[in-house]
Parts: sequence; C-alpha cells; structure tokens
Amino acid sequence: RQLVLSVLLNLIPESPNCHTFSLFVNGKRVGRPQQLPEALRERPLYPTVNFKNVTLHANFTAPAMAPLPFKCRTLHDAAQEDVEVLPEPEGNQPDGRHEVIFLIGLPTNGTHAFLEEFQKEKQASARFTELSAASMKHWAKLSGFWSR
Repeated sequence: RQLVLSVLLNLIPESPNCHTFSLFVNGKRVGRPQQLPEALRERPLYPTVNFKNVTLHANFTAPAMAPLPFKCRTLHDAAQEDVEVLPEPEGNQPDGRHEVIFLIGLPTNGTHAFLEEFQKEKQASARFTELSAASMKHWAKLSGFWSR
C-alpha cells in the first residue's frame, strides 16, 4: 500500500499553531497539531526517519508528493532564517559521489572496537558519520533529550 506521510513544522509567529508539528496522511491531517517542546524551539532540528519493514522515499523538495490543503514550503525551499545549512563534509569526492561503508557484525563481537580503531587509523571522523545505537544516544544527548 502506498501512503504519503507528511510532517509539517509550523514556525509562523502570527499563526495560532506556531511551534507545532502536524502529521498528514495522503494530504489529510490526522490529529491535532502537537506543541514542539520548549527545549527544541529556536534551535536546529534535523529530519529523522525511523522505519522497519517498509520501502521509504524521503522527499524534501517541491512539489509535495501529496498536496496539503494549504500552501507551505518544503524543507528544500525553507526561508533562510528558518534553516541552518552545514558545510559539505571534507573528504567527499569532487564529482559529488560519497563513500559508504556498512560494518556488519553481531552485537558484542567486536564491531564497536573495530570501528573505534578504524576511525583512529584512517582519521575517519571527518569523512564518515557513524550510525549506531551509541551514536544515536550521543545525538539525542546533544539535541537536549535525556537518557533513561
């Protein structure tokens, strides 16, 4: 089944729904706008998608894959004052290609130790972004979330 899920972040100061986010399915709102936590306002937010057993296509550019009942900008077309654009990481190929390494292993069988050694040896921290449970916890901490 093909569904188009859209997440809308409202940052318009004069809107009664300012600092809220809303979920739309196939262009129709599902539920009321939810308040963005105070700790996440006026700071960069990074689009994050979690999924399991699905085929995913993320669209951050116009046109929207399912039209909404009002006009709004996509992330790609966001107002400059509403986004923070980070510089391109060093080490990427001049032709725009990127290198991806998938480390595959079983939990508690040395993958973390290998990754730490690889990063030291290759000075990979500037060239690669680690995606792991540990890096997600670190990201959440830096984003102002708490750990349990």
